[in-house]
Amino acid sequence: MDFDIKYNANKSNIMIVRSKDQRKLNVCDEIKYLGHHLVNDLSDVGDINRQCCDMYAQAKMLVCKFSICSVNVKVALFRAFCSLLYAAHLQHSYRKSNIQSLNVACNDGMRLLTEKMV
Repeated sequence: MDFDIKYNANKSNIMIVRSKDQRKLNVCDEIKYLGHHLVNDLSDVGDINRQCCDMYAQAKMLVCKFSICSVNVKVALFRAFCSLLYAAHLQHSYRKSNIQSLNVACNDGMRLLTEKMV
């Protein structure tokens, strides 16, 4: 199913309703909403970079807490807690290098978790 919504700037309007005490609204180019970085040019680069950082942080947390578990348990935990692709289908504006860095972060996290500690 494809929901391709077309935006017609000629038929669309925007109205700013002013408050009675004349407080000004903040106009920003980037905002964090429900855990995702939204940018006015609809780029997903910031959100993908955030996911990379989260991947490393969660993998290091699993290493600290579950270092004595078997490899099978560690892999199951990694799949459950480090799978950050829950909104990947919403990402449409990114560079190939951003997706590669997310892939590297995933591989590094799995490597950290499964390597033998001496």
